[in-house]
Amino acid sequence: MKLKKTYLGLYLSIQFLLFSGFLFFPLFSVENFFFFTQKKNIINILIALYENSEIFLFLILFISTVLIPGLKFIFSILTYLDPSIKTTRKLLYFFTKWSMLDLLLIAIAVTVFKLSIFTEMKVELGSYFLCAFVVLSIFFEEKYN
Repeated sequence: MKLKKTYLGLYLSIQFLLFSGFLFFPLFSVENFFFFTQKKNIINILIALYENSEIFLFLILFISTVLIPGLKFIFSILTYLDPSIKTTRKLLYFFTKWSMLDLLLIAIAVTVFKLSIFTEMKVELGSYFLCAFVVLSIFFEEKYN
């Protein structure tokens, strides 16, 4: 079933808002020793990794949480503008297949913090934005191709 062009514009706008929410809202909050609470969004985490010279982790997180979803969104727009170009549809399919990588990394981070005795971790609004973005982008790729 093909989506109508007007719905696609609305859908892409919602997808952009979800991706922006994922970047700027906290992904999770960490409570250390039951006194100190920190809320982290992906931008703050990336900046902290870069400032601490953790280049390998910075690159992995940047590629999986910013670059791949951003490229997926760009190819969604290009497919929306001209669906007859097969290269953009193939690239959209490729990046959609990798879209679950960012969710996997967040799941690993939550698991690591949950295993610590002195740390409690709660999922925040940014993680829900990410989940909705990934699900909608998979839906777009499936319905549009």
